[in-house]
Parts: sequence; structure tokens; C-alpha cells
Amino acid sequence: MLQKILHSNLLNTIQTRLNMDKLYELRLRAGSAVSVNYGGKYYYLNSSGLSENSNSAFQCSYEMINQIVLKATDFSIYAATKNINSGFITINGGIRL
Repeated sequence: MLQKILHSNLLNTIQTRLNMDKLYELRLRAGSAVSVNYGGKYYYLNSSGLSENSNSAFQCSYEMINQIVLKATDFSIYAATKNINSGFITINGGIRL
């Protein structure tokens, strides 16, 4: 499912640098660093993989988040309102956005 919704630089890093079985959550905020819950700990995501410092982390724009949310909800935000009101969207594989 991530292949259908994530921007190519995020997806490439996740697929080549991380074990998907340990990826529980992606935190995306406009103008902020992308963070992940990986193996029960929070890290920032950068082109090299995981980091404890946000300086080199990927940044999300409002437009990027909008596209990810639309794709994650199959372009039906209304159908996902309950999840969105909880603060996240769960995609196939149990990963929360």
C-alpha cells in the first residue's frame, strides 16, 4: 500500500533501508521533519534511513500531505473521517499515517 501513496524519496528510503515488519507509524506534519515509529522507538527519516536528529530528515509540505491523505483514503476523505478524527489513518499492513 505504501507504494501507492508515498512520495518516491520517502518510499525508496523505507524500502531500501528499513525492515517493513518494524515500521509501525509514519508521522507527517506540514513544514516538519518526517518521523517514524520503528521497532517501538521514534526516529526521524532521512535519505540514509533513521536518525535521532531532525537536521537532515525529510520535510513534508502541505501539498505532499494532501496527496498522501487523498491516496490513502482512495480519494474519499469522508469515508475515512472516523479514522482522521482519531488523528491517523491505518493502511494495509497496519501502518498508521
